[in-house]
Amino acid sequence: MGIFHKILIANRGEIAVRIIKTASRLGIKTVAVFSGEDRDALHVRMADEAYGLAGDHLSETYLNFRNILRIARNSGSAAIHPGYGFLSENPDFAEACKKNRITFIGPSAEAIRLMGNKIAARDFVRKTGVPVLDVITGNRSSLIEQGHQIEYPVLVKAAGGGGGKGMRILYDPAKLETTVQSTAREAKSYFDNDEVYLEKYIENPRHIEVQILGDQQGKVIHLFERECSIQRRYQKIIEETPAVGIPETVRERIRKDAVSIAEGMNYSNAGTIEFLVDEKWNFYFLEMNTRLQVEHPVTEMTTGIDLVEEQIRISSGEMLRWKQEDIKQNGHAMECRIYAEDPENRFLPSPGGITYYREPGLDKVRVDSGMDRAGPIYSNYDPLIGKLVAWGTDRKDTMDRMQNALSAYIIHGLKQNIPFLQSLIQHPLFIRNKISTGFCEKNLNELLENLKQAKYKKDIRMPLIFFLTHQLNNEKNVIRNADNVWEEIGYWRHWMNLVVKMGSKEINIFLLRKEKDRFRLRLADDPQAMNIRILSIRDQYIELEVRDRRWHAYVSHGKNGAGWVSFEGQIFEFCRPDRLPEDHIVVEDVGETKTFRGNIISPMPGKIVKIHVHKKSKIKKGDVLLVVESMKMENNLTAPIDGIVKHVHVTQGQLIDSTEVLMELIPLKEEEKV
Repeated sequence: MGIFHKILIANRGEIAVRIIKTASRLGIKTVAVFSGEDRDALHVRMADEAYGLAGDHLSETYLNFRNILRIARNSGSAAIHPGYGFLSENPDFAEACKKNRITFIGPSAEAIRLMGNKIAARDFVRKTGVPVLDVITGNRSSLIEQGHQIEYPVLVKAAGGGGGKGMRILYDPAKLETTVQSTAREAKSYFDNDEVYLEKYIENPRHIEVQILGDQQGKVIHLFERECSIQRRYQKIIEETPAVGIPETVRERIRKDAVSIAEGMNYSNAGTIEFLVDEKWNFYFLEMNTRLQVEHPVTEMTTGIDLVEEQIRISSGEMLRWKQEDIKQNGHAMECRIYAEDPENRFLPSPGGITYYREPGLDKVRVDSGMDRAGPIYSNYDPLIGKLVAWGTDRKDTMDRMQNALSAYIIHGLKQNIPFLQSLIQHPLFIRNKISTGFCEKNLNELLENLKQAKYKKDIRMPLIFFLTHQLNNEKNVIRNADNVWEEIGYWRHWMNLVVKMGSKEINIFLLRKEKDRFRLRLADDPQAMNIRILSIRDQYIELEVRDRRWHAYVSHGKNGAGWVSFEGQIFEFCRPDRLPEDHIVVEDVGETKTFRGNIISPMPGKIVKIHVHKKSKIKKGDVLLVVESMKMENNLTAPIDGIVKHVHVTQGQLIDSTEVLMELIPLKEEEKV
């Protein structure tokens, strides 16, 4: 058959870029597809050809496989690589590719369909003799009726789920009905299948998966296991290989059982068998992902095998090029997923504009990302910005290198989880490998507190100096900024008085220019001034001399005086309220520490998927008012007060942004609360 001459990539972002890199190395032409938002995306710029997908919704763009097949035919593509997510585990798409004589780079439609339904997959695996957990299945009504038959806590899971989506842990039987309904709704939105089931929840499990490869001639091998226990909301955050601390007998049995499952279904292409391992080292089949995994780079870095290349070769009819005994694992690798989310605000999605983007250029460190420069992160898609992967001789060496890489990965303009990852990797229990899938939830308060301490124990004056000197200077190193109110009124005569905000804290600063590149700065509550000399400003990079020592930082600026400073591995966000605003939009803060004035405003752009109340509804503090879906996650907006609904301004299915008033509430009077 021969290797393909041209491949269409039916995906976007980092995985599309990843596939293009391997295809280009193999001399294969690549075809990209893109939605209107992705017109200037990196995968579009890298591909040999690119075609637009008309429409505003995923069902019209990246999930519209008929349109994608039409583009594949018209472009002369011999094969389609689906990446992960979107159409990668859609058996109808795989069948349609076959009917159109276009090779689907993945397993057969039959294999996808079998393992795509978690209930059918468990029945199949049980027959192979591999241990599985007992579950309760049926329609939603029967699940609610039979829920008492299983010991709590339980998991409510989407039958067609995967990737941490469509999954809820439930401790309270009284909340079974609402949890089943919300899980089914999320499953329908993400997988177009609202079937759910109940599964006994194992306390403190490890999540171990095995990478397998199978060819069309029936040969199956494994590429060792990965440790995927560090998760939040059942979404993996950090993955490693090998899994450290597992007894060798258990490790060998897991690998062997993974291969036997794949052999039993005549599996061809790359796939991953996932297991839960309890505290006594008993393991149970969890699911099989019939696609390339997000975390595949750690396997590549320890085996030297390019999994995308193997997918392409297997799909073109080639036999596997190795025997099991030929594959060796070298060293240790770790992957951190970099998400656009705000750890200090309940991990809410954080779509928006990146003002500065810089990847770490370190030895034995790899970055898989869908971007190479500042740009937007959209609320329609998964919040993954990129994947940071480090290799070391052992786990400790890898952790040290990962910490350096996280400090050198600079993303300004929106909230992201790099500081949280730094806090997590420095946690003593993580260092000692005392982990489970509940690690983040159990240690969340401590992790967040360590995150804050790592940032705020630093001398705030240094990042503040970088912020001001960079913002006030143009390329000629002359203090001048047309948007500065003080300069507008000619205040720049002696000491310049500025106010800078860091969160809710206001900092008063006095600044005096001595020469064009020399300044004196002091804080209002500190009588001692510091001498500052600007050594260099190159775009976002600035070098200063302060107190006879050289310092450097990266600085970028956004709207309305906002700015970000990366200094000594931490990101500091500032705002200058004296800057003339570019607009006059005022968004009400409804945080717990603020006075509530009646409006409910979504903290993120997204879509209204459920409205629980109506006009004149009487509500209590903590009641769920609306459910907003953003970046493929459902977020409950709750009542901050006891009150009555005055107006509901949105409808189910409506797209919203973070400046929109969704609902108005009237506080209850004390006598009405009785």
